[in-house]
Amino acid sequence: MGFLWKRGPSPPKKIPTDTVLPMPAWDDQRRMRHCCLHVTSRFDDVLSPEVLRQSLERLLQIDGWRTLGARLRMRDDGKLEYHLPAQYDAERPGFGFAVIKHAMCIKEHPLAARLPQATTQPSLLSDTADVSSICLGPDCPRDIDDWLYSDRPQLAIDVVLFDDATLLTVTFLHTLTDAMGLSSFMKAWTSIINGREDQVPAFHSVGEDPMAQFTEKTPAKASVNFPFLLTGIRLFSFILSYVFELLWYRGHNERVICIPGQYIDGLRNQALHDLSRDSQHPAPFLSESDILLAWWTKTLIKSLNPSPGRLISLLNVFDIRSTALPQSSSPNTALITNAALVSITFLRVRQILNKPVSFIASAIRTSLTQQRTLPQIEASFALQKSLSAKNAHPPMFGEANSLLVCCTNWNRGRFFEVDFSAAVTKSGIPPTDRPNALGRPSFVVPTQHSRGPGLRNIGPIIGKDAAGNWWLSSTVRTSAWAGIERELDILGGKKNR
Repeated sequence: MGFLWKRGPSPPKKIPTDTVLPMPAWDDQRRMRHCCLHVTSRFDDVLSPEVLRQSLERLLQIDGWRTLGARLRMRDDGKLEYHLPAQYDAERPGFGFAVIKHAMCIKEHPLAARLPQATTQPSLLSDTADVSSICLGPDCPRDIDDWLYSDRPQLAIDVVLFDDATLLTVTFLHTLTDAMGLSSFMKAWTSIINGREDQVPAFHSVGEDPMAQFTEKTPAKASVNFPFLLTGIRLFSFILSYVFELLWYRGHNERVICIPGQYIDGLRNQALHDLSRDSQHPAPFLSESDILLAWWTKTLIKSLNPSPGRLISLLNVFDIRSTALPQSSSPNTALITNAALVSITFLRVRQILNKPVSFIASAIRTSLTQQRTLPQIEASFALQKSLSAKNAHPPMFGEANSLLVCCTNWNRGRFFEVDFSAAVTKSGIPPTDRPNALGRPSFVVPTQHSRGPGLRNIGPIIGKDAAGNWWLSSTVRTSAWAGIERELDILGGKKNR
């Protein structure tokens, strides 16, 4: 009967020569633990795996950056920590590295041929599951247990080579860093590749709790979102509403969208015209990302078709490095941690459906401008600290039946501009015949593996490529994609409203 009490996997034995480092409290959150990120870049060139590997090995020899090879461990009290090897070698490397070679062009591969490509019209492209199936090797980690019960380093690099292209995927647990931290890592890595080691950003050590400095300065009740905080029966009702959505509308998937820049420019020009016409003052600043998020929110709500009076809580993730951590926001400094908060815009469904894109974009910009000030950041941290002792989940805001929509703007990470040119051994498409320069990606797609019930209406604005195309992805209930595709056709002028 001993099989009834079969023990689970055991963590690897402690190595006495390892240096134990605390994980910043802000990184060690449930939602970070449960999210494994894979960021795939497609290059229309053949990259040298040896150049990629050797340059990354060199980066991890530099002070600070070598901590990226630390192993993840769980303490007896349930908190996470890092165990940093005294040196990296073949037995305990600083990163995982796998290479798969296909002796064919990328379009000849049945799965790779379906990968997203830029289009001349707004388009709904492939499911991100297609990206994962071709880009991730069998040993690629997908869950926190893959780190805790092995001696695996934090980063896993998968290189898939074709005769005319390369797929490069960086995999890490979200506890390690966020999009802007990943951007700093890519800058450091490519600086080594291109022989510019002097341009590698200085690695900024964050300590055990870099956010603690903000929790005592501004009270939690000063947060503009405090009146919308869900607690007690309202929070319980919100959770029930979300569970009902998952049960009633079975199935969801993540897909990629490409929108040529001219259509975003048209939406932005129309929005600025609307705002200046309706006011005696000059039109406020609206970024392309504001416009894209506003259009996407309107499109998504149309396709989901919630009741007109329902409140939409629109979460817009923003980086706090330059505002709250100015000492680490220099272009020559890298802060490898999670340093992001959300600004929240509350709108009724009827407002989103009946008002123009300009109204939604202006509301998004107003919320962002207001909530990314230092006092509001401090209030947000104070609020999260006051709640962290009661539960492991982040605070929720809105009404008992609110519908959450969440977007992360990756455009500031400039992932389409990373320069791997010195690693190119052969050009797949002549640089004169494509908008992206030699060694720069033609698409970037983040995918993820998550524990627990899947989150819906969430995804990143990935950014703008060299041709001016905007890319985004989102996880949405399966039945809503047909409506989203209709809105894309309308935007491109294929259908009348």
